[in-house]
Amino acid sequence: MAYISTPKFKQTRWYLKPICLFQKIKYKRILEPSLIWSIIPRSFLDFLSLHSRLNRKKSPLEKSLRALVMLRVSQIEECPFCIDIHSYFLLKQAQGVEKIKALPHFNVSALLSDREKLALAYTDKVCKTPPNVDQTFIDHLKQHFSEQEIVELTALIGAQLLSAKFNSSLGISSAKFCSSPSSST
Repeated sequence: MAYISTPKFKQTRWYLKPICLFQKIKYKRILEPSLIWSIIPRSFLDFLSLHSRLNRKKSPLEKSLRALVMLRVSQIEECPFCIDIHSYFLLKQAQGVEKIKALPHFNVSALLSDREKLALAYTDKVCKTPPNVDQTFIDHLKQHFSEQEIVELTALIGAQLLSAKFNSSLGISSAKFCSSPSSST
């Protein structure tokens, strides 16, 4: 249960109700972060716009890579809700529990491609405070990613950091979509 009062569906603004109803159809419930975000409705719409833009079908980053990165950020930030939902998304993509379990030790996993390992290493570096990224690492990234992909990857990491920090700071717990295979960093 969140640290602040979670608004009820009937308290949400009319223009957020379709989003909530979509979640109710897709997930069989309205997600608690959405109800809490509805307290600041315009900011919620801005957040959703950024999230949907970064997760568009025509993204230069493959869907499975985006999902791995988002789960990795969630693990680093120790966000129960995020770990749960991103594990669920990866499992729906048939990524397999083994790949999810490999994330905390991605750099030595035979289950992950070199491109995935590099994106995850970058994720770890960006999530540090302050970020631990230098020109040498960016040059290494450029061997596997275009500049557009690097910018998009960085934005994706930043957006997921916002989501994880928001959910964790407000005490939003796991939605229990799946039993998370791994929540450690």
